[in-house]
Amino acid sequence: IVWITWLTPFLGIAIGILTGIMGYFKFRDRGYNAQLTANAIESEKKDFELGINDYEEKPLEVARTLFVKRVRNLINEQKKRQLQLEQSSDDHETRTHQ
Repeated sequence: IVWITWLTPFLGIAIGILTGIMGYFKFRDRGYNAQLTANAIESEKKDFELGINDYEEKPLEVARTLFVKRVRNLINEQKKRQLQLEQSSDDHETRTHQ
């Protein structure tokens, strides 16, 4: 019965720590951004394979070059978003320690 009196404060502290970790590392935001990029790459791939939208009526080499450029741009945008998330976490940590 003694352990029950300690259970509530322990759970409260554990939940607070876990919430802080999730807020600091922003797992949900990172996963969401990564999923958006994956979906965009998949869409570009389908367009390229079907020869539709921007790939329509283009020679294969031109279409392939365009596809590679677009995918690289999507990946670079994802890296920038991830960097912004990391910087905002670092900024938040710096502000709380001042």
